[in-house]
Amino acid sequence: MLPSNHVFVPIDAASAGQPLRVCVVVNKNPPASTTAPASPFVLLRSTLDARVYLGAVLDATGQHREWLEIWIQTIAPLAAAEFKTIAGNDPLTNAMLDARWDVMTRTFIEADPAACIQTGGEQQHPRPAYIDLDALAPWHPAAPENQPYTLATDDAELLAAGLPAFSSTTTRHWRATAPDGKPQFIPAPLTSEQLNTHSAKLQALPKNYIP
Repeated sequence: MLPSNHVFVPIDAASAGQPLRVCVVVNKNPPASTTAPASPFVLLRSTLDARVYLGAVLDATGQHREWLEIWIQTIAPLAAAEFKTIAGNDPLTNAMLDARWDVMTRTFIEADPAACIQTGGEQQHPRPAYIDLDALAPWHPAAPENQPYTLATDDAELLAAGLPAFSSTTTRHWRATAPDGKPQFIPAPLTSEQLNTHSAKLQALPKNYIP
């Protein structure tokens, strides 16, 4: 049973109408915090490059079928000033972090395939997702022309735009195609304040959302 004020929210809008949906547990009224905005998610644990949240599989009627751990890659702790390498003297980069993530997910799947529900985001980056706390639904950032944002991994494209490369840095950007066919970029991941700053490059934002 879910605690009071907690609900299941799908992690991807594409799952609407599907017989089974992967959902994250969300607290509709997270406790107030004096140090930082309270997270509505149920954090099970953290690692150097991941946050693990409580999730579940729901059927088409909204009935809970199975509890899940939802693993989300995060570069924030490792990208901090005190972390420049993971092991040895190799510099910390997005390419290294993705390779590390790939090895970890493959290890989990090979060790116990029946216990792993694969969403397609294990070996490739899924589209960015936020939770709209008013609609209790996933929200995926898109450009005003309805072009979806995805993680920008093309080094040549990034460098041509005057931005740091993806593979050799820990800097990340989202990419969408502008009306003229050229790529446009915004920094990633974005806080709510940063999303508002870049609102001209985004479709209308939900009033109450959380990454």
